[in-house]
Amino acid sequence: MPTDDKMMIVIQKLLEGIAHDDQLRKSINDLKIKPYPEELLEIVRTLNPSPENDFPKIVLYVTGKESAQYAIKALRKLLHNIPGLNRAPAFNQKVTDLIYVTQGDRSDKINYPEFYKGPATIYFDAQKINEAEHISIFKQQDFELDLD
Repeated sequence: MPTDDKMMIVIQKLLEGIAHDDQLRKSINDLKIKPYPEELLEIVRTLNPSPENDFPKIVLYVTGKESAQYAIKALRKLLHNIPGLNRAPAFNQKVTDLIYVTQGDRSDKINYPEFYKGPATIYFDAQKINEAEHISIFKQQDFELDLD
């Protein structure tokens, strides 16, 4: 997550990257920006220090491993010299102190942790999801990203 003083720089670099990189633009299905000030996040953390209360400020939605892998590579290149908060949003894996990844939705991870791998619930467990008939998550494929 970006620090408050770097938020606009990150947004600008991200939008410029999307505008100039066809493959990155095609990899991203949706983009969400939530400019929570750090002081608000600290209040939330003080009231309830659960890691589930760490919210991302910028979210890119991609589909599939190839798109996710390309997006990570492009973001690392675009944002390589911008420091982050070094604080992971809930259920995310660190790429850099600015960039984190996850697969799936926060509320599904809270409500259906059995459909995710391991205690950190970062990645889907595709076998469990695909066998379940009562859950409304799209059929999934297992993958873990190469973050190096």
